[in-house]
Amino acid sequence: MALVVAMAAPELALAQTKAAADKTGSSFAQSGDVLMQADELAYDREARIVTATGHVELAYGERVLHADRVTYNETTGVVTADGNVALVDPQGDVAFADHLVLRNEMRDGVVQTLRVLLSDNSKLAGYDVVRSGGNMTTLHRGVYSPCKICEEKGQTTPLWQIKAFRVIHNKEEKRIIYEDAYMEFFGVPVLYVPYFSQPDPTVKRQSGFLTPKAGSSSDLGQEVEIPYYWAIAPDKDATLMPRFTSDEGIVYQGEYRERFESGEFSMFGTATWPNTQTTGTPGDADFRGSLFGTGDFAIDDKWRWGFNSELASDDTYLRIYDLSSATDLVSNLNLRYTDGRNGFSANAYYFRGLLVTDSASTTPWVAPILQYDYSYPEQIIGGRISFSANAMALERRQGAKSRRVSSSVRWDRRDTSPAGFVHRFFAELRGDVYSVEDVPNPDVPGTNFENDTIFRGLPTLGTEWSYPLVRSDGGLRQVIEPIVQMIYSPNA
Repeated sequence: MALVVAMAAPELALAQTKAAADKTGSSFAQSGDVLMQADELAYDREARIVTATGHVELAYGERVLHADRVTYNETTGVVTADGNVALVDPQGDVAFADHLVLRNEMRDGVVQTLRVLLSDNSKLAGYDVVRSGGNMTTLHRGVYSPCKICEEKGQTTPLWQIKAFRVIHNKEEKRIIYEDAYMEFFGVPVLYVPYFSQPDPTVKRQSGFLTPKAGSSSDLGQEVEIPYYWAIAPDKDATLMPRFTSDEGIVYQGEYRERFESGEFSMFGTATWPNTQTTGTPGDADFRGSLFGTGDFAIDDKWRWGFNSELASDDTYLRIYDLSSATDLVSNLNLRYTDGRNGFSANAYYFRGLLVTDSASTTPWVAPILQYDYSYPEQIIGGRISFSANAMALERRQGAKSRRVSSSVRWDRRDTSPAGFVHRFFAELRGDVYSVEDVPNPDVPGTNFENDTIFRGLPTLGTEWSYPLVRSDGGLRQVIEPIVQMIYSPNA
């Protein structure tokens, strides 16, 4: 039978079975309430010691202690827990031990062996542990790892872990500090540092150095990248990532991100002034760099605009500096409007080809592409009427240029019979106007270029019959739908 004890300053109230006799005493703490639950409870009036055994749960504020046996000394204020001890703190961290001694309202304590499961499921363990001030935990011969141990047979170590002579977890500063530490991969030490620290799991973002990267290539030689993260404000941050190369000097890299009430954007830029020209291509110059970015913003509840930039100083820069393997760069500026089924968009595109066969003079740019869609809200003859229009202008310095305007009106009706047969009837009228310039004459290649304007009208009538068959089996859904369709349209 579980006994529940409620302790509140300045009196100690106990609720228990008749077998327990006269057990009253002073308060557990000078402020706040304490709740204790256990299978058995005993009170030594002369020694002023409360002893609880069997599935003990002791709660003080936001701290909860579980153990097989707990004693509380009213004179010294010391709580001693034994057997399957688990202490949950306000941050959600759980400390496990076989024996634990606590004082100062369960905020401070000592333990010989401690295992801690942090709030992000990372693990911290050590010996001769001391906790003081309610926020500073010091472990000797400590181990930290964010990794799970693989479930493969015989696997006993995580992918990587940090071992240190002393580990200090400062919850007030939200940092884990390591002294005389080395990092292990699959249980093998690979790196030693006399001192370093990291944010604890409660920190979502904090300024500081990130994990360095190292490598080598035939073009740049040996290189190392040392990133630094700068948490400027809750709505903006930056990452500086200088790359130091043995053959081509420093590559300056950086990313900036910012969020507004109306949207957000991010930019990633690189710049370098190499010691030598890495290649002999005409694009090489003293300065080499790139700029990639995205952005999306709301003008109001229906209008938005955005951009995407992919720019490089020359054709080989991104590949040689291992920044991107893309063979084409596409930059875009867009404006969008959405109102239910109706919408409008305007886009402009700039292209750059990075292959040897690409020529800047013949690579096109598109400005603009316009798209408009409208759906009439009321039904006409049992069907829906929709209208769409599209316009595009494609330009280049040399070669063919084209412009196009297209529009269509469509009527679509859908009926479903009681037996499940679906009948569709649709009609569409489409019109196109094409204007082209400097188009090569296929009859005389490379000599004559023509300009022309073409008009086209295209009516379409059609009907469709289908019979969708659906079968559900647990989480699996199968659809078999025979379809018969007939469409009439004259030659354009």
